Formats: sequence, structure tokens, C-alpha cells
Amino acid sequence: MRNSVWFVMALGLAACGGRTNDEGSCFGPFCGEVPDGGGVPCTAAACNESCRTLGYAGGACAADLCTCTGAADGDADGDGDADADADADVDDGETGPLCPAGLSWCVDRCVDIRVDPAHCGACGTNCAADEVCGEFACRFSCPDGTTNCSRSCVDLLHDPRHCGDCTTSCRDTEYCQEGACVDVCPREMLRCGAVCVDARVDPDNCGGCGVACATDLVCAEGLCLLSCPTGTTSCSRSCVDLDYDPSHCGACGRACGAGEACRTGRCIPVRDLTDSDGDTIADLDEGVGTGVDTDRDGTPDYLDTDSDGDGIPDALDAGDADVATTPADSDRDGTPDFRDLDSDNDGVSDHDEYLRGCMDWTEPDTDRDGQSDLAELTAGTNPCDAGSRIPEFFFILPYHDPGGDSAGVLTFDTNIRKADVHLSVDTTGSFSGEINNIQSALTTTIVPGIRAEIPDSAFGVNRFEDFPVSPFGQTSCTPGVDDAPFRLHQQVTTDVTRVQRGVDALDAPLGCGADLPESDWEALYQIATGAGVSWSVRDPWSGRTISGSVPAFRSDPTTPGGGSLGGVGFRDGAFPIVIHITDAEFHDPEARSPMDGYIAAGITGAHTRAQTIAALNALHVRVMGVSTETPARTYLEDVAIQTGAYVPPTGGSCPMGIGGAARSPVRVGSEMMCPLVYDARDDGSGLASTIVTGVTTLVGAIRLTSVSARVRDDPHGFFQYAVPQSATPPPGAAMPSVSDTDGDGYFDTFLNLTPGTVVRFLIILRNDTVPRAAADQVFTIYIQVIGDGITVLDEKPVVIIVPRIGSTLKSAPASASAIP
Repeated sequence: MRNSVWFVMALGLAACGGRTNDEGSCFGPFCGEVPDGGGVPCTAAACNESCRTLGYAGGACAADLCTCTGAADGDADGDGDADADADADVDDGETGPLCPAGLSWCVDRCVDIRVDPAHCGACGTNCAADEVCGEFACRFSCPDGTTNCSRSCVDLLHDPRHCGDCTTSCRDTEYCQEGACVDVCPREMLRCGAVCVDARVDPDNCGGCGVACATDLVCAEGLCLLSCPTGTTSCSRSCVDLDYDPSHCGACGRACGAGEACRTGRCIPVRDLTDSDGDTIADLDEGVGTGVDTDRDGTPDYLDTDSDGDGIPDALDAGDADVATTPADSDRDGTPDFRDLDSDNDGVSDHDEYLRGCMDWTEPDTDRDGQSDLAELTAGTNPCDAGSRIPEFFFILPYHDPGGDSAGVLTFDTNIRKADVHLSVDTTGSFSGEINNIQSALTTTIVPGIRAEIPDSAFGVNRFEDFPVSPFGQTSCTPGVDDAPFRLHQQVTTDVTRVQRGVDALDAPLGCGADLPESDWEALYQIATGAGVSWSVRDPWSGRTISGSVPAFRSDPTTPGGGSLGGVGFRDGAFPIVIHITDAEFHDPEARSPMDGYIAAGITGAHTRAQTIAALNALHVRVMGVSTETPARTYLEDVAIQTGAYVPPTGGSCPMGIGGAARSPVRVGSEMMCPLVYDARDDGSGLASTIVTGVTTLVGAIRLTSVSARVRDDPHGFFQYAVPQSATPPPGAAMPSVSDTDGDGYFDTFLNLTPGTVVRFLIILRNDTVPRAAADQVFTIYIQVIGDGITVLDEKPVVIIVPRIGSTLKSAPASASAIP
């Protein structure tokens, strides 16, 4: 009964914004009631009619509040049972049909017992004159993050009745956001221009405004994919859950009407959404009838106001006060917040964040300062204050300090922040479809998708066919153009226009090839070295001598955003990635088989598998593969494993098949792993999305072989060494080990570390080079955390103070905030 009565009242309130003097349109005792005494007065006729609509004998106005009286026997308080005394009263403290979610009926009105000083925590609990009410308790001062407004402790940043200050109340169509009343899109919707879109599934705005999926792709969870994930269905290329999507309920295009919600593929009137425990989450969403008891306390979730037992009421975990909406799932892991002990998946439990008062357990970076809650808690800074950041440090280093070395601990993130992605593409005649897909999607899918994960990304591209010697390749495949084992179209650059020109040249013209294998090892060797290769052989078919070369080459220093490492110009400090795309086996002169007869044919300068892997590993290049044919996979998996481009399985399998289909893991050393080699369709469709998926998987799930600390800009040699102190891996990742790699008796390196791990190093400094002077001398050095000896993962400035002559400053490390 409770839900059906409240729905009738809600229709009236929605029509008049919660207050009106229109006697024919306002239902319930809230007619005319406005917080802080504002708004239109209660009118007797409207009040009387509203109360009778709710089953009361009538009502009267008092102090602009409509009070209902004199109901007959029945379930007047909406608790499911007939009243024993036929008093028609809603019990004190109950959220009955007269109060919206979040408010409680106390004596004659609906109040917020969380902050009401006259009903603080419970009806009738009146705080003393020198006390305030905050978080359901009388206090002498308001908790952090709240402000005293007429003895109520309110959040001025988010309270729509006290938005920005104690007197500002937002309109019913507005939300209070960062202390300002604003019109915002509904939850989980994104404003694009003048409309709100669901960027999780909108193929025209997939993951962000204007990010359009190619016509052969669908949109799921903000990514353009080849097919919809399990449990969802493509409706006009939007991957939706037919069990719960109100626009596609049970079938594509079947929309629920106003006042209806979609549950288990059926449009159910909102008035039928029972909420037995009053936590604003429907019983259906809490597993009524299934016996689900998340915290195993003996009370099923649909009757438990704290289903996961983390100390946070389900009403706060619900996401909003509307029982018709699905409960919030902040980290989108498939477990709603009311059942999730870490709703934002930041590595800090909801319980711990809630107890701190100011932290947001649904947001991994509460103060939105770019430093995660976990990192700030680990470093000892305030995750609720954007002005409190993991600090710079300074050291006071007297010359030849008799106290010896100075030491301090610095905290670093290890996310990959800078990456170079080089495309190596088979351009024999069988590869036109794949090339067309890359050309059309470079600027719409590949670059935006990778930069969404790694903003500082640069790109390059090369082609390869084979040596133009029979039976490997052809001369004048296109008139005047021979096949070649390698051609660089664009060195690594941040200029996407240059990369697009390089990609467009891949089929201008296409090469030919001859036998099945291609010159893959040679192409990869040239990417890593730029050493060049030449040949001069007698063609067995024509009898003439065929000579040619790939001249040695180096990167052009004038290329925008380019580097100087390897042949293709990887940038210093970037994480180098090669994506090798082919449908054929690899020629290897080292193999000396009939299929790999380079040496027998007289091509003596071709480089072997062993030489190529050594050259790639010297730069710590990870080589991923994309294959459209089975023969290529064996070779691509080999080079991926040899260069460390593999990740742990997910649920015992590897989602590297077409559309994320499962493939079996392979043994790498003593572990089963997933080499980052992806299947693609023969026509190349979906290849661009596969490339994005591969790169984002690589940088998020690989294990860095080593992570150590080094210094830059330290000409005076203050930095001595750094010792690993602790590591906090992201959820589900393994703890790294430590090692003394240089044999000096001190640990210096973390091993097998997953990106995103928060690490702490003890930094040891000494001043043996800079004497005291008449004034204090200040220097700044930079401590970097380096992955695999090449990739800069994080960097912190450290200020060095050399005290002046006569100064009494003693050696010490301290936070930068303490500098006078």
C-alpha cells in the first residue's frame, strides 16, 4: 500500500514542483510547504482535498503547513498492517506515504533527522542550545565538510536546500554541484551540445561527445567494438541490457511508458516497485525471492538496510532517492555499490572512506586533484583537500655534514604516462582490407582511443613485403616499384597529420610478395636499429643480378614530437610499443630450412630472429601482434613473449579472439600467460578497435620487469642512491619483489611490478661538492621512477638547501610546505 499511495502523491508534486496554490493539482500535506519559510501559502481547499485523496477525513492549514486529520480504520501509516487503534497517524520516525525518501515523519511534518536539531537522529531528540545536529547526532561543532546553518550541519557543495550558502535553495529542476545550482543531465548521462546522451552505448558519442563508431562497429561501455559483450544486445548499434533498458525492454525498440521501469525484460509500473526496507532500492534489485544475503548476517538484502555490512546505509549507496532507478555501480564492475566493499575500486575500502567523513567512496580521487585517494593516503596527504598534494620535498645539506647522509621517503605512482606506438604493416596484396580499416579509423578510433588512456602518445608507421628476389618477392611488382623488406613511411611523431599521410601511403601502391613467409624479422630489426640491409644476388628465374638496399637511417630531429632512439625515433622516457600486423609466417635466415632460404639464395645480410629479439630488447620494445591467418600466430606469439608483451589470463582464458572471444593461455616460464596477439577478420573490419584494445590492455596489465629510481639535473652529485621501501599494488595485482641489481648490498629495484602500483623509495642524499657561501644556496633536482630502464613513470622535484656560513640549520628532509 505504501508505494502505491506515494506514487499518486508524487504525480501531483511533480506537476507543481512540490509547492503550488493551484487547488486542483497539488496532493499531500506538502502543498505550500517551502524550506526556510519561502514560497506560496497553504490554501484550505487544496489542503483538504489533498488529505482526502490520501485517505484522511480532511486537513487544515497551520503556519503554511497542511496537516491531515481524522482517517478511518485501515493502513493509514502505509506499513502494510491495519492500525490497531484506527488513529490514522503515521508513526514518528517512519518514512510513510507523506514523506519522500530521505525524510521522516515527526509529530506534524517531514524532517531530515540527519541534521534537524529538534529531531536529531530520532524524532523528539532535541539538541541543546549550544549544540548542532550533524550525521544523526548532536555535536558541539559540525563535522568536516559541513557548515552550521541554523544549527543544522549541511554540505554547502551538494545540498540543494543550502547550495553555496545557508540561504540559497535550488529549483526543483536543478542540482547543487560544487556549491552552485546547475541544470545537469540525469545520472550516467553526458551533455553533448543541447542534448543528454548515454556515452556508454551511443554509437555517435561512444565514450565522449562526437566520438563516432565506424558503421560496422557497436558501442559498449564507451568503446567501439566488433560485437556486443555477453549479456547485451545490439539495438541500432547500441549494446543494451534488454532486461533493464527502459528504451529497449525485452526487445529492441520496445520502450516503457511514463511511470514505468524495465525489470527482467518487462515494463513494470513504478507503483509496483516494492521497497520493503525503505532504502530506495527496489526489492527486485536486492534479489527478493532469491535469498541473497551479501553480508551473511541472516537478513536477506531486500530487508537489510546495509546489505554489505560496510557501515554505509544502502540508501546512500543507492545513487539517488528514486526507487525506480537501478542502484549505482560507481566502478561499473557489475556489482552495485550497496553490495560492493570498494565501490570506486580505488584500493581503499568504502568503510574506511566513510569513517573519514570527507571522502567520497564512489570517486577514486575525492578532491579531484589528479592524485588517487590510495596514493594520497599512502603518502600521508589529505585526499579531501585539492590543495594538499603529495608534496615536493626539500633537504638541508650542509657541506661535509658530520652527521653523514640525509634520507627521506618519496612516494610515486607507476602508471604509464608516455607511450610511442609504431605500426608495422604487411603490405602484400592480401592485406588491402586491413590497410583500408587503419586508414579510415586512424584519427577517429586509433589515436583518440589510445590517447584517452595515455594522453602523451606518439605514433609512427612502416610497411614491409619481402626481398625482391625469387621466390621471396618480386621486382617491378608495380611498374618501377620493387618489393622491399622494409620501408619507413613515418617516424614516431605527435603530429597526427603526418601519421595519416604515412598510413595513406601503405597502399600507394601495394606490394606483391611471392612465397607465403614475409620479411617480418628484417622489418622488426630495422625498426629497432635503422642499420639498413643490402643484397646483390643472381635471380634463378631471369638469370640477371638483382641488387638493392634499405640504406641505414636515423630519425629526423626536426620531426615534431619525435625522438632519437632506435631506427624509427622512439622518444626518451616513453614506453615503446610496436604493433606488427601480418597474415604470414616469418622468414628467418637462421632457420636454414627450404622455406627460409635467404642464405641459399645469396641474401647474406638479412638479420635473424635472434639478432632482432636482442635489438628489440635492448630498447625494451614490446611487440604486439595482429593476425588474420593462423600461420602468423605462432610467430607473433613468439616475438610477443620474447619482448614481454603478455598479461595474466582473465578467468583462465585470453580474450584475444575476434570480438574478445576466448583463446587458451600459453606457458611462459613457470606461468600461464596471454601473449598480446589478437585475431582480426580477413576483411580488416574492427582492426582499429582491436589495436586500441591491445594497447590499453598492454599498459594496464603487463608486468614491468624492473622499476627503479634515478636522478636528473644533479650536476653536484647530491643524490647517492634510492632504496625500495614499500609497494601498494592496484586491486587484484601481485605484490612486486625487490632486488639488489648492482650487488652493492642495498636493494635498489622493484621486480615484476604492475603499472598503477604506488611505490615508496628511501632517497639518500649527501653534499660533498658545494661549500657554504655568504647566502643560502638553493638547488632543485628531480627524482624519477623508471620502468624497465627506459620509461619514465613518475617524477618528483626535490629542493636542496645548502646553508650559508654561520647558519645553524641542520641537515634534515622535510615537506616543501615547511619551507619558510
